[in-house]
Parts: sequence; C-alpha cells; structure tokens
Amino acid sequence: MSIVAHRRVAIVRALVVGVALATAACSSTSTNYVPEPVREAPDLTYALTLESSPKLAVRFDVGVIGSSDGITEFALDEGFGGVKQAGSEFVRPEATDERGAPLQVERPAPYRFIVRHPPGARIALRYTLPETAPKTPFVDSGHFRPVLTSSLLHLIGDVALVAPRHLDSGTRRVIELTFAGFKDGGWSGATSFRPDLDAIRVRESIGAFRHGLIVAGDVDVDVGAVRGRPVAVAMQRGAFGFTADEFAARVRRIVELQRAYFRDDDAPYFLVSAIAIGAKSETSFSAGGTGLTQSFAAFLPPGAAFHVDTDEAKLIDGLLAHEMAHHWIGGRVAVKPPEAEHYWFTEGFTEFVARRVLADAGLLTRAQSIDELNATLLEYHVNPEKNAPAARIADAFWADPNVGDLPYQRGNLVAIVVDHAIRARTGGKNGVDDLLRELVRDAGEGQLVVDTDDLLLRISAWAGADVAARVRAVVVNGETVELDPTTYAPSLRYVPGDPPQFVDAEASPTP
Repeated sequence: MSIVAHRRVAIVRALVVGVALATAACSSTSTNYVPEPVREAPDLTYALTLESSPKLAVRFDVGVIGSSDGITEFALDEGFGGVKQAGSEFVRPEATDERGAPLQVERPAPYRFIVRHPPGARIALRYTLPETAPKTPFVDSGHFRPVLTSSLLHLIGDVALVAPRHLDSGTRRVIELTFAGFKDGGWSGATSFRPDLDAIRVRESIGAFRHGLIVAGDVDVDVGAVRGRPVAVAMQRGAFGFTADEFAARVRRIVELQRAYFRDDDAPYFLVSAIAIGAKSETSFSAGGTGLTQSFAAFLPPGAAFHVDTDEAKLIDGLLAHEMAHHWIGGRVAVKPPEAEHYWFTEGFTEFVARRVLADAGLLTRAQSIDELNATLLEYHVNPEKNAPAARIADAFWADPNVGDLPYQRGNLVAIVVDHAIRARTGGKNGVDDLLRELVRDAGEGQLVVDTDDLLLRISAWAGADVAARVRAVVVNGETVELDPTTYAPSLRYVPGDPPQFVDAEASPTP
C-alpha cells in the first residue's frame, strides 16, 4: 500500500462551483461485522498487552521466523508523515527464541532493532510504549506519533508496528493481531480490520497491514452500513461538542457521497477515528488527518463542534471528504516513488474531489463555494514557492510549509484546468470525474500504480495533448497555472488581476 501525504494543519477549503446539487442518503443502522476467518498459521504476529502496574504501558510482542543468515532487522518507517526519530517513544527492547531463551538485541537507531539468532529460528521481539505526553500544541507530524494516556491508545502502524526487513513488504502473508488486558481494563476500541479488539488474522501485505490504525481506550465505537458495507466510527469520548451518533452520521454521509462519486464499493469494512489533539482556541481551528488502509484517522481540536453554518462544520466536512477520497486517490490509484513529486495528483486532485463532492451534496452555499475558490487562487498566487519544480517538493515538502502547501494548491487548480478542458472538448458530457473513475476501474480489485507520465497520458487522451503539455510544464517544471477565462462561464466571470478572482455573474453584470 502506497503511503500518501497527510493533510497538513488545515484550513480545508471547499471550492468547486457550477455543479448540480444532489442529496445522497446513507444508512446508520447498527450492524455486526465479523471478517472472514483466515485459518492458516500466521507468518507474522503482533500481540499488544495493556499493563497498569507498576506504570501504564503497552507491551508489543512481534513473532516471526528469522532471517536465514541469523541476523534479523526490524524497523519502523523513519520519516513517515514527517515523523523524525520514529520509535523514540519505545523502551526496553528484548528478544527471545521459541524456547524463551534470550537473544542479543542491538538498536543502532530509535527505529531499528537488530536481533542475532540461530539461522532460520522462530524469534520474538518485545518493546514497550510508556505513557506519552499530551500532543499540545497541534504540530505537523507530531500527532502521527504513538499516543498512550490513561484513557487513550492511538497507533498508526507505520511508526508503531515494526516490520521484519527480511520479508518483502508487498507480498501478501497471513498476519495476526491480538490484544490482552484491554477488555479487562474496561477499554474498547477498533482497528483497520475490525470494529473491536478481538483477535484478527488476515491475509495482507506487511506494508498494507502496518499502514493501518489501532485506537482504544475511552472511545465510542459505532458500526453502521453504507451502501451495504460496514463503516465503523471510533471517537474519543467526551472530547468534542458533538455525540458519537452525530459524528457517525456525518462520516457515513460523506463516505456514501465519495463511494457514489467513484462508483465503487470495494471496501468490505472501513474505519474512521477522531481524537482530540492540541488545545481549544477561540480564534483558530487546526485539524488534520491521514488516509490509511481501510481507514482514516482524524485529529480535531478539543471541543470541536458542528454548528450550523460555522467554519468548524465546513472544515470538518472538508477534512472528512479529503481523507475519504484518499481511499481511491493515493490508495487504489497509488503513485510511484518519489511520492512527493506526485502529490499534485494525490493531494491536489483529492482536494478537488473532496470539494466537488461537498458542493454536489449542497453542503456549501453558492457564495461559500465562490469564496473558497477565490481563497485557493489567492493562496497559490501569494505562495513564494508557487514555481517550485517537482524535485523541490520532493526535497522540502515536510521542511518548508510553503512547499508543503503547494501540491494542494497547484494540483487543485490543475484539476480545474483539466476538468474545464474535458468539458469543453465533450460539450459538457464528461469531466475530470470520468478520468478518475477510469483510473479506479483500471485498478480493478487491486492497486494501480502510476507516475506523472502515466497520468499525463490519461490527461492527453481525455483533454488533449496541448492540455497535457501545459500540465507537465506546471507539475514538473513549476510553471504558473493559468486558468482559461471561460472557466465556469457563464455562471461565474473570471477577473484577471493581482490576484485573479471569480465573481458571481448572476449578481455582477459583465462590464
């Protein structure tokens, strides 16, 4: 499973206009979901144990047949989501053979564990997560790190579950995940593979399995059906100004809208989590999230609420819509490394889709849509890095906020350019939506992996070679995005300037 970029500390803008509004319904009826059992013996096991004495901790036990040369390396994903010194939270690494005899463990870096053992022996690595400090204030990448408090465990597997390096991460294997001590301690929870903390055994690649989510503690877990498929919501209890039922209804509506947009219901199960990160503020609202295997994790400020016609409601809807779209853009349709060079697609087109879906559902007024469109134009126009080439984005995405924001802005505007060109070429019968659905169809039941050249070939076929050449100049070389003056005409009127903007043609006559 490809790792996609994560929504940065966010003002999530909704901006697509001039599209018909439609209401999509979904069911929130509770349902029991039990995945199909895998009966083969596991190739890799992860066991998490909640300990309360002498101090709060979670113990991780990883079991696998070691390398044939007697040296097995386990590692976390250093740099995942901008995380530095991955694994620095974990303490007391030790290893044993299948008889329980101790083995030598070396730790050359916080994220690397090297175990020496008899060649091909079954080994077990153990490490421990003690209680962590609160994630305050909201800091980019900090909220992706493991969290353990007296009432919450939140783990993204890439930086919590070590991978045995001698096993190919892309090959499907039988992997088992078990929990001990959690239910006895009154903790509930869910994972990317089932809506509880019961043992799970799946056939999945190590990369996709570890790109999953584990949340437990004082959380409400609600399971409902969307288009006949189970969607679970796990929300930190008492952290927000809305109930779990309200949040679940919001989530499932957007899941329904996204699945209808892509015309795809491939996920047998999906999890959305929400935990509080940072400090409550009366003057700002910072939120983030990341799309994961069969799931996404949302990070919201304490007290966040859905108030009618407030910015907070729009921002939360935008975050949910963005992260859900990653199931297809960046997930089913993944990109080749270096991934950051393709964030114009995985992040920018995801912004476009998220906002189109919100606009289609009537979750934005016409005035709000125009305001958001102009906000994106302004942000791009004043971004000092707006002409950065793809290589610069790959190097500085996490280091420079302006570079980090650029793929969202640039790719979103490129999607508008491509959409307009396709509509002009087909007399309004098709748009960029059809190009994206074609990519998802071509992925079939698996994953389609593309790069910029592959995407430009698709754009050329749908929008024309001249448009593909313009897009290449922007996303590879860093040339400035230029919108066609007839974009969204006659509904909107494009006004060139510093910055350019759109005005409502129905409210403001053309001079």
